[in-house]
Amino acid sequence: MASGVQGASTVELAIAVDEALLGLEDGANRIERKQYRAYQRLRNFACLRPPQRSKLLVYLKVDPRDVELVSGLSRDVPGLGHHG
Repeated sequence: MASGVQGASTVELAIAVDEALLGLEDGANRIERKQYRAYQRLRNFACLRPPQRSKLLVYLKVDPRDVELVSGLSRDVPGLGHHG
């Protein structure tokens, strides 16, 4: 039962992230892809992977030099392959 509650809270978090990403830019659109959900205005600015039991992956298009990366929470992934 605990894993169901944990999964439910991850889904609720995904819904909140979805609303926040759509509210970031005027005219932002959500595009459903096979492996991820893209958020774009003219170009993709974020990608959201479907929620897993214990984590939610959001890829944001930002320059890592302009933001503070938090160990265990965020990382720089330009050299890694990922959807979006």
